[in-house]
Amino acid sequence: MPLAVLWNESLGSQLLRVAPNNYFARIAGAGAVYAAYHAVVALSSAALAAWFRRHLMVWKIFAPRFMFSVPVALVSMAVVLFVAIGMATARILRMGLAVSNAQALVAQKLQLATQ
Repeated sequence: MPLAVLWNESLGSQLLRVAPNNYFARIAGAGAVYAAYHAVVALSSAALAAWFRRHLMVWKIFAPRFMFSVPVALVSMAVVLFVAIGMATARILRMGLAVSNAQALVAQKLQLATQ
């Protein structure tokens, strides 16, 4: 994934502390654009290879580009999907821990109130 989005950002930056959702949204947006770019390249290579299938240069130009662009597109989409699932899982777990901590705090307050 291109690091241009995070080039001048550190993990201790104010943006990450104040609004982590905006930080992760920038990462997800950059990943989506990156995957979409590779999908367009693979799709255009496939279309041009099909269009020029009778041309003599199809095996020199379009077929190698297609054979290279499709695996790159698949790998980039898999990486973006893996990162998105990882970020969503971390967010869900963080929310679950916050809820369980709040429930434990309420139970502790209720227990102290009844004593």
